[in-house]
Amino acid sequence: MMCCRMTTCGTFTFEGKSRALPVTVTPVPPEHIPVLERASLAR
Repeated sequence: MMCCRMTTCGTFTFEGKSRALPVTVTPVPPEHIPVLERASLAR
């Protein structure tokens, strides 16, 4: 999932994780971005 790296928030929202992580919908701070990237890589 290389596209996730380019647009982590966008990809995560479309993946359907927006329900579990409402933070993705709102402007996510830079601190949360690496966390989401790790989660996407782990799955």
